[in-house]
Amino acid sequence: MNASARHHLVGLPPDIPFTSETLTQSSAKKASMFECVPEKLQLKIDTFAELEAIAPTDCIFATNSSSYKSSEMLEKVSDATKTRILNTHYFMPPKIMATELMTDGHTSPEIFAFLEERFQEAGLRPYVARKESTGFIFNRLWAAVKRELLTILAEDVADVPTLDAIYSDVILSGHYPPFKLMDLTGLDTIALIEEHYIKERKLPSTHLDYLRKNYIAQGKLGCKSPRGGFYPPTTTTTTTTPHPPRQILALDLGFSSPTRPLNNGALLTITPGPPAATARPLLTGLALPDGLAVCPCTNRVFFTAMGTLGARDGALYTGTLPGLADVQAVVAAGSGALHTPKQVCLDAAARRVYVCDREGMAVVRCGGKTKVYEDEARAFSGIALL
Repeated sequence: MNASARHHLVGLPPDIPFTSETLTQSSAKKASMFECVPEKLQLKIDTFAELEAIAPTDCIFATNSSSYKSSEMLEKVSDATKTRILNTHYFMPPKIMATELMTDGHTSPEIFAFLEERFQEAGLRPYVARKESTGFIFNRLWAAVKRELLTILAEDVADVPTLDAIYSDVILSGHYPPFKLMDLTGLDTIALIEEHYIKERKLPSTHLDYLRKNYIAQGKLGCKSPRGGFYPPTTTTTTTTPHPPRQILALDLGFSSPTRPLNNGALLTITPGPPAATARPLLTGLALPDGLAVCPCTNRVFFTAMGTLGARDGALYTGTLPGLADVQAVVAAGSGALHTPKQVCLDAAARRVYVCDREGMAVVRCGGKTKVYEDEARAFSGIALL
């Protein structure tokens, strides 16, 4: 994600990068420093010792190592400094914005709360490991998936395209996270399946023992149980009151106005019936609104306005649900960056916004700053990501 994209998507001014030829100069007045030296343990130990000597006494030190725990790097630092050291593990931003934070065994709890807030401000999605763990959280999970995939391949049960296809079909396109899916299946059923695998493959039973002791023995069998399972039980009611319907967002061009047909557009929230559907305006006075998308990660709405006919005054706006009280222009109507913006599309994982500009004859990425594709022979009106 470039600085402009970050500015528009998280609502903060772009950072000003700088370089320094000396570690002493670069460490002055820093709140946190992230070590990214090569994966050599002694080098990392020495790096933290050097940082301790020159950085402020309240500076947070983080290692980006994906293979070493930060507790292995404490040999040359003081006990006080150990409380300011932790692991921060990134994946592949901007495509994958998840980040893992893990203690060195001494890290102050306040540091995790502080970094979680800062990372969220930067558009990252932090996850905290509750204790030290080789592989953090996800890599342990991924290791088990890789191991079983390779085992299936080695046993010639399925080939690589089949494994990738069924994984994508069931896991990536599924509607249930793994623990909710186990609750839906029934934890007693899960236990029987695991018991069969353990006997057939002579596997350890630690995970099954944990499941039986902490859930099944306590009557927590999943969705079918009044005590729930991994998740609390779903609240039920004996009345016939239906669940509140989902809200629908819609754009109205506003052509019904007899006096201002080109500047009477609105963003509406619609509540479906029964008994009868109702519509309530969230924003009014829009100049020919056209494209609309909602980011599921941030609950932000992005929508376009085509502007005046024949003029290069299209705009892209964003605001946070439910009330859009913070609505602002990502691309202002007077900037000249967009001509007639139509549909808008979000890449939630990469935190990018794409707009097709019909009279501008271009597909534009994030704030009109980057033209992904331009062709004077085409008038783009629709867009989707695959």
